[in-house]
Amino acid sequence: MIILFLAMAGITGAMSQDCLPEGITFTTQEQIDNFQMNYPGCTEIEGDVTIGTPDQSDITNLTGLSTLTSIGGSLIIGGNPGLNGLSGLENLAYVGGTLQTFIIGWVYPHSVYYGNASLTSLSELESLSWAGNISVGHCVALASLAGLENISCTGNVTVTSCAALTSLAGLENLTGTAILQISNCPLLTNLVGLNGLSSAEDIQILDNEALLHLSGLENLVFAGGTVEISSNGSLTDFSGLGSLSSIGGSIIIRNNIQLTDFTGLTSLDTIGASLVIQNNFSLTTLTGMSDLVYINGDLDIENNYTLVSLEGLDNISFIGGWVQLTGNTALSNIAALGSLTSFPHSFWLHQSAMENFAGLEGLTSIGGSVEILMNHNLKNFEGLHNLETINGGVFIEFNNLLKNLSGLDNLVSINGQLNLSFNPELENLSALDHLTAIAGELFIHNNPHLTSLNGLHHIDAQTIEILGIHENTSLSVCSIESICDYIGIPGVNVGISNNAPGCNSVQEVEDACMEIGISEYEAGSQAAPVLVYPVPVSEDITIEFFLEEDAPVTLCIFNSFGRQIILLTNEPQTAGKHQLQRNTQNLPAGVWYYRFQAGSLSGTGKLIVLK
Repeated sequence: MIILFLAMAGITGAMSQDCLPEGITFTTQEQIDNFQMNYPGCTEIEGDVTIGTPDQSDITNLTGLSTLTSIGGSLIIGGNPGLNGLSGLENLAYVGGTLQTFIIGWVYPHSVYYGNASLTSLSELESLSWAGNISVGHCVALASLAGLENISCTGNVTVTSCAALTSLAGLENLTGTAILQISNCPLLTNLVGLNGLSSAEDIQILDNEALLHLSGLENLVFAGGTVEISSNGSLTDFSGLGSLSSIGGSIIIRNNIQLTDFTGLTSLDTIGASLVIQNNFSLTTLTGMSDLVYINGDLDIENNYTLVSLEGLDNISFIGGWVQLTGNTALSNIAALGSLTSFPHSFWLHQSAMENFAGLEGLTSIGGSVEILMNHNLKNFEGLHNLETINGGVFIEFNNLLKNLSGLDNLVSINGQLNLSFNPELENLSALDHLTAIAGELFIHNNPHLTSLNGLHHIDAQTIEILGIHENTSLSVCSIESICDYIGIPGVNVGISNNAPGCNSVQEVEDACMEIGISEYEAGSQAAPVLVYPVPVSEDITIEFFLEEDAPVTLCIFNSFGRQIILLTNEPQTAGKHQLQRNTQNLPAGVWYYRFQAGSLSGTGKLIVLK
């Protein structure tokens, strides 16, 4: 009896033996069958276990591995077309060493393990209580995940390209994952089986053609990273996500061709990065997101051809990134963004059905560029009356019905270029009367009904870097203050061509500017009885004049529109010859005029300032 006891004790010790720290690969059925003979007592493999071969093995069963209870590294099962079950792994309780990976039919680094085409069940894995990650892929005959019920915590969970999978039953005890990916499962209609999941880092629900809704995720409260729900051809709404309140990263909704609204996202209040909604061709509104108040990144809504409004975003109080609304050809109302007072970055509106900007009356500033392009119903900018500053360029182009810019009446500054081009019905720019500064190019191109640049006259010429006025076939009035001041600055970059007479070349505009400047003064004014030199001047000028009698003397500098810029002299002088010196360092480079007056004598002259 004593000898028998000792023998049994020795066998028990052997059965719990750690072994194979370097792991093992099985490529044939013979290797599986001989495992216990070749590695007696080996129950806990420390390294990785690979079962299968890229060349497709002859393995049909795993009964030779029935003594295994633990794998410290990865378990890779793939490339076994004759394997129809996992009988032999009934005692396996733990997978997840260094790599923490449990994989069935997957792509492994440097090798492609084609799926296990005959595998129909995972039921033999019911003893498995821990795996670092789960990835079930390319198992075309597998109908369910039954057998994984006892796994309560994993890293990543991936279920992909399982053509026969109809249910996620088997994953009920999962409470949290790093990445959850359910993709390319064409028979899957819901996500029932994930009911225990309360949090995940990233969630990817992709390319599941029969997926109708997201039932099964009712207990999901938080996603720390990105949530992407894309290319699910039958998905109509987001039922099942009613508890999801916060997403730490972006949420991407793309290519769900039957999606009509956002019903189901009623608890979502915070998005830590961007909201991206693209290519959902049945989407009409965004109703269902009534609790959403905060988007820390971009609002990117593109190519949703039936979207008519942004209803559903009515309670948003902050967007931290771009607002990009492009290719939504039926979009006629964005009043849901009316609670916002600023867009911190750029605002792009392309190819919409918008007629104006009604509803955005609270908007006072835009932190980046503004692009209003190819909006073929847009008539004006009504709704933007409180917009004062744009901290980037403004591009208003290819808007077929745009007649004027009314609505931009309080816009004061643009910190970038201003480009008004290819707007065939644009008639005037008078709404820009309060605009005093840009910080780049001023381009006016191909606006055939535009007759005058009045409205741009208050722009400081020093804020214009390049001027281009071309192909505006009705434009005859370019000689406004800002343009005259700019083209008078030596060496500036200016091009003017193919407009109406009066604005057909730089010379025509210069001539018109000169006429306007002189006409500001009384007809018949005699040449100034004063000598001002040098001309051009860069710093100090000398003023010489002769008085026949004592008289008060004034000499002032004014621009081409008669606005006084600098008063150089204003004091009484005695009869005789006088010579005064004055500094012009505060006078910007350009063409200016001076006016001399001494008693009843007066006159004007041109002064060119170089810097």
